[in-house]
Amino acid sequence: MPLFSHQSFNKKGEQTSGKIDASSIAAAKDLLRGQGLMPTQITALAESGERQWYSFLFDRPIEFKSIIVFTRQLAVLLRSGVPLLQAIELLTEQFDGQMHYVLVSIKDGLKSGESFASELGKHPRVFSSIYIQLARAGEASGKLEMILDRLTVYLERTEEQKNELKKQ
Repeated sequence: MPLFSHQSFNKKGEQTSGKIDASSIAAAKDLLRGQGLMPTQITALAESGERQWYSFLFDRPIEFKSIIVFTRQLAVLLRSGVPLLQAIELLTEQFDGQMHYVLVSIKDGLKSGESFASELGKHPRVFSSIYIQLARAGEASGKLEMILDRLTVYLERTEEQKNELKKQ
């Protein structure tokens, strides 16, 4: 689905701006109005996960902590009974920059019927091979939330070890 940027006014008359994922400008207007916003400008951005090649030059690399937060939040959402696609949609709104575009790409792949692990595999600079393989095992066994919990612990320990090495 295309991504749109918008400038709107909320019910208090304050100007807001942001990004919204919708199938068309009309759908974006409807979604914004449903959120209690009055859109003044809606602009189509690059198609979902596709961006101009040079736009990545200005993005900061995804921090390891962002991957830990994503993994933890996804595990919590799945454990509470939220379907995977809906959980990814919710988390897409939580992140900015390159991580946002990665999650939009994953969400679009899930909507087209791809598996979660195969979508993670399309982003090898973000998700390590062990992350992808554990996600694949979690999907196959039906225990993705448990695997993600354990993966969060593993990632946190890895981050602690990196920080200890930097101190020495």
